[in-house]
Amino acid sequence: MLIKQTVQAKQQRTEYMKDKAKYMTIWTEQVIEDFFKESVIDKFISETYMSLFERKIKDLCEETIPAQIKADIQQVEQIQRDRRSSKTITREFKPIQLTLQDIIGQLKLYGLKFVTKDLIDVAHIRRIREIGKGSFSTVYSALYPATGNGREVALKILTLRFADLYSQLTELECLR
Repeated sequence: MLIKQTVQAKQQRTEYMKDKAKYMTIWTEQVIEDFFKESVIDKFISETYMSLFERKIKDLCEETIPAQIKADIQQVEQIQRDRRSSKTITREFKPIQLTLQDIIGQLKLYGLKFVTKDLIDVAHIRRIREIGKGSFSTVYSALYPATGNGREVALKILTLRFADLYSQLTELECLR
């Protein structure tokens, strides 16, 4: 029996050496067939991801959410104890608000200048007539020659001072 197995093994090695690709293909197909069975995939996902997911959910439910609820309760209690007028509170936080709006405005401008891909060169737009005007902006009927004969569009020009960049760029985001 041992001699027969040895001879068969030698024949298999000889055949393998003649056509390695054939045997590698058969072996790869077998591995893929064994691996991509539903039970194997379920086990892999369960072992790899589900235990981590369950730990995160447990942590969220037992620690994070209760801590946030406790912090919210403390915040509400602090607000209830605060006897200042809304005018006083607004005056106190106005400098911080303006600083943050300036920073956000600068970030939005950076995004508009360097990240945005859908900008249109204003030189390609021809104003036709004023449609409306307010303290915040002026709206014109304009011609945009993007398609052959041109297309009539509404052109909104923001008229706020440059210092109010936050408001202008927030308005721009609404229009996009």
